[in-house]
Amino acid sequence: MSSFIDQVIERTNIVDIVSKYVSLKKMGANYFGLCPFHPDKNPSMSVSNKKKIFKCFSCNTSGNVITFVQKIKKISFGEALKEVALASGFSQKEIDDYFNNKNSKNYNPYQSHFYSLNNKANDLFQILLFNESNKKYLNYLLERKLSLETIKQFNLGFCGKDNAKTILFDLITEQNNQGEETFNADDLLKASLININEQTSNVVDYFFNRIIFPIKDKNGFIIGFIGRNIDKTETVKYLISRETFLFHKAEVFYNLDQVYHSNINTLVILEGNIDLISLYEAGLNTSKYGAVALMGTAFTASHLNILRQIKSIKNIILCLDNDDAGRKNTLSIGLQLLRGGYQLFVVKNATKYKDVNDILVNEGKKQVLDLLNDNNLIDFFLFYIQHTLVSLNLSNTVSLVTQILTLIARHGNSLYWSKYRDLIAKITNLDPEDLNVTYKKLVTSRFAVRDDSVYKELRDETTKVKSENEKRILKNLESCVHKILSVLFFAPSLASKLYDILHHKEISHVKAIDDILTFIKYLASVDDPEHLNFELVFQDLNKSQKISQKTLRLIMDEYDKFVDLKKEHHIQTYKSNRYSGIAQQFDKLCWELKLEQLEQKLKTTTSQTERQKIRSLITILNKKIHK
Repeated sequence: MSSFIDQVIERTNIVDIVSKYVSLKKMGANYFGLCPFHPDKNPSMSVSNKKKIFKCFSCNTSGNVITFVQKIKKISFGEALKEVALASGFSQKEIDDYFNNKNSKNYNPYQSHFYSLNNKANDLFQILLFNESNKKYLNYLLERKLSLETIKQFNLGFCGKDNAKTILFDLITEQNNQGEETFNADDLLKASLININEQTSNVVDYFFNRIIFPIKDKNGFIIGFIGRNIDKTETVKYLISRETFLFHKAEVFYNLDQVYHSNINTLVILEGNIDLISLYEAGLNTSKYGAVALMGTAFTASHLNILRQIKSIKNIILCLDNDDAGRKNTLSIGLQLLRGGYQLFVVKNATKYKDVNDILVNEGKKQVLDLLNDNNLIDFFLFYIQHTLVSLNLSNTVSLVTQILTLIARHGNSLYWSKYRDLIAKITNLDPEDLNVTYKKLVTSRFAVRDDSVYKELRDETTKVKSENEKRILKNLESCVHKILSVLFFAPSLASKLYDILHHKEISHVKAIDDILTFIKYLASVDDPEHLNFELVFQDLNKSQKISQKTLRLIMDEYDKFVDLKKEHHIQTYKSNRYSGIAQQFDKLCWELKLEQLEQKLKTTTSQTERQKIRSLITILNKKIHK
């Protein structure tokens, strides 16, 4: 059964919707008009009702009818979905059911109840923000240069305080109309909307006296909230919902719903929610860019997995705070993103202001967009070196310099290396030649010096190889291992099929081969291989010691090379069923190796019983090899 979103797209005549904003003319099977997302003098935007898409051949903006409305009206994906669904004949109940998660194939009444609770709470927060008695909180947002339009676009609100009874408890639990869904104190507690004092049983709003920012999942469902206190005496400026069964802050971005279903290829990552909203206020071109915020949490493997699910994203711009913590996080997150295969850009904030909102307030919208465009990675390296290394001791300096050199090597631009080297040497008093040696190693290996010892084990098993034939087999096995790992990195979902082809108890003879099979088996056991985070896999394998350190280093090294080359045409050949041929070749070589070793053993074994067992195995392997 198709999803509600798919049903809306399929039922809607995209030409009719786009025609409300753009004059279209039929040309062949499609319609053409001036693109509203860039200055367009000649009709460059095509609209196809058959394919249910629009595409500008000039600025490359494209998408479906929902993303068109989202971009043209500068509203959230969820709001655009509601508007298109209503225009296409869906009932208000169908739409409400979707946003309460009631029409999902995984429909969960309990979960739906809390989506409804969060929606109702957010409706109340929005009303309270515009209440005359709470004017100073609205004025705070206006003073931060956020317009009323933007405040409403991001559904900002306010939670007040009533010591006798919480505003939420007083109003949300009130049943105004017969049949309306009601909520109790236990619901509010589980949703992280109230606190209850265990000793006095007093109930207080969790976010009292705070400006509210709703947090939504990828489909626009409200799963939690951020509360901002504007009282300068308050020690906790930002308060985020407690962890609930709906909300895990390390597994979601703020503003994810606005970008998840878009077709943007460049994403801006910021630290805070107000900075993100300021970027949109400044006029972020949402047809080309999307933006998310980390909400003060660390960048996790879950975040990387979310990004990988948005297939259109190729470029990422990091725009973190202009302080030591922000620059340190930029370096750490940058390494993860580069290893994840993204083209990385970093904003160089050389102003006296800490973040995007400060720049918006003090300098204006143009300066915010100018800052975003100043995203040269080379310049950031130099800026980072100048502002960070001078404050570190020697031990930390060496560690940080290695990280910086890794980034420079990973970026693959050696044109400025001498400039980096001389500047780093001058600031740190490190030997320029030592820096040269380290840098060249990193360029060669892309993150680590290549460890050939595992391949050496495959080629000659150290000192055990007895014949030239065995050496030939091991050398071919080396090539097969490389190909199989490339297949797995390109399409982890093939691991189960590969393991079925390769798994044979009688080929347990070289530790590296056993380790490779263990790695394949591990991937085959993963629930969602298409969104697999290999960095997390490597951490788990390292911690569990399921395979040897030598083989793990080999696999990681092959992964780094795959990341570098994955866009090359020869990697694409693994889309076909060629993986089966590679696996069968590997299988046959393993049998040949075992056969060679058995024949060597037969020459030195005197026990008749043992010789008979060996001959039986040789017969079995010969049949497998020549069938």
